[in-house]
Amino acid sequence: MKNKTWAFVGCGWAGGDMAQKLVESGRKINGLYSRNFERASEFAKKYGIDTVYERFDDLCRDESIENVYIATPHSVHAQHIKACLLSGKNVLCEKAIVMNISQLDDLCGIANERSLRLAEAMTVYNMPLHRQLSERVKSGAFGKVNLIQVNFGSTKPYDMSNRFFSMEYAGGAMLDIGVYALALESMYSTGEICSIDSNVTKAPSTVDESFGAVIKRCGGQISTVTVSLCSKLPKRAVISCDDAYIEIQDYPRADKALIVYNDGKTEVFSSGKSSDALLYEIEAFENGENMHFENTYSVMKSMTYMREQWDLHYPCED
Repeated sequence: MKNKTWAFVGCGWAGGDMAQKLVESGRKINGLYSRNFERASEFAKKYGIDTVYERFDDLCRDESIENVYIATPHSVHAQHIKACLLSGKNVLCEKAIVMNISQLDDLCGIANERSLRLAEAMTVYNMPLHRQLSERVKSGAFGKVNLIQVNFGSTKPYDMSNRFFSMEYAGGAMLDIGVYALALESMYSTGEICSIDSNVTKAPSTVDESFGAVIKRCGGQISTVTVSLCSKLPKRAVISCDDAYIEIQDYPRADKALIVYNDGKTEVFSSGKSSDALLYEIEAFENGENMHFENTYSVMKSMTYMREQWDLHYPCED
């Protein structure tokens, strides 16, 4: 394996999970920046990171760093990505990659101009099961895709100062967990989106605490997406085709799916390991594989459109 130099921005729980997987795989994290230098120093000691930058600009100026992994609040993703791209670094950023499609367009332009890699750290796009099974679905192996149902419900402490419900940090169900559901829908869908009808319940902080959407695609496929930060739901997806339906439990990191054919026969399709979900992201990024950025882009368009329907605008988008 060719040595790749990595730096991290942010050292919360997502960063900890990614750091653990990098270290376990024999890779090295070369640098780290966080607003909290003391916390960053503890994180660096735990994961064997040599350099803790006191300023974000110091990371950007470090010419030894090839790849930057960003795990900060949604509200600052775009500015961190932009600075890293402008300093010549490839960027893997946690989902949702940015807040809106305008930000993504800007960053895509910079990455393309400089021949740099920009990708979203989305497990759905990189799990072997989804990569292989979605190809079977789109090849017509089960007939035409007619319906897709996707759920994701979580129960977060109902505290408006928590980042999940914070307008300041671009919280809400859409950007935090809804992006998973929409990513799954995009992976298995066929045809362009014709219309999206959505409804939202807002928290007292005015972020979206729950939403439902009906997505209609050209060719007749209809998808329903239900997401909540206040009501537990299974992470369950069902793809209904002419000749069979496919049920996927715990789809963000799924390694198996149940296929039920119209004649009653069943098939269990397995691929990959749930425990290696983050490793698949790392390997795909380092190897220059297709990380389904076209889906990242499409999902961001849809999320931006739905927030416009809800008149939900973050102060940090100004």
